[in-house]
Amino acid sequence: MAILTFIERNRNSYVKVGDVPESFLFLAMMIFYVVFGGQRAYSVNQTLSEFGTSTTDEIKLRKLEKLFIVGDFNGSGVIDTLFQHNYSKMKKEEIDSVPLYENDLDSLFSWFFNQDINVYLTLNDNETDTLNFSDAFGLYCLINIGDNNSDGKDEIALVVNHCCTSNINRCKIYTLCDNKWTLLHEFSINNGIFESFEEQSLADIESYLENHGGTWFYRDYDEIDPVKMKPLILKKCK
Repeated sequence: MAILTFIERNRNSYVKVGDVPESFLFLAMMIFYVVFGGQRAYSVNQTLSEFGTSTTDEIKLRKLEKLFIVGDFNGSGVIDTLFQHNYSKMKKEEIDSVPLYENDLDSLFSWFFNQDINVYLTLNDNETDTLNFSDAFGLYCLINIGDNNSDGKDEIALVVNHCCTSNINRCKIYTLCDNKWTLLHEFSINNGIFESFEEQSLADIESYLENHGGTWFYRDYDEIDPVKMKPLILKKCK
């Protein structure tokens, strides 16, 4: 049976909390949602207004800062722009406001589940594949890391802000292969590195993905020696 190891760490200390069976964790999460979230989600769904507020549960909103980056992502020699979109399947339109994280967790999750948010990325050329991230608040960051694998195209690194309470996340690196976004590499990070839970325009991810002298280095949170950073070496499209 698979085991999930929960580790509470910061930059100077590493303390093992315990091992939890994966099946038990999943069951516990489902029970928690049904008992503590299911009925509340239904009542909020009945009273949500256009922006997700209700007469019984006031939800505070913030302006959604959608990220974008520029670069030659398709190898055409022309500078492209990659845009983040947050689309509400319930409203059937893009949203510009989302709840603040200071809202209670139950109301926060209910709002997003009822809006049925789909986060995705599109290129301005209208010919490239869309990169979709369903069930997410948004992106923590979106970074152009340049042409790491010398294939004539810039690669991108991103961290998705998933609809969950875990601090453990994945930094994912993509490139375009025949106009389709392809995952080249991914590694674990701790969300605590982000000073804010909101979208951020970052040049790197401190302590996890850094550029030194024109070379990118990364650190995997789950590795035995998580402090050491290694050169990021990416393969070309197959």
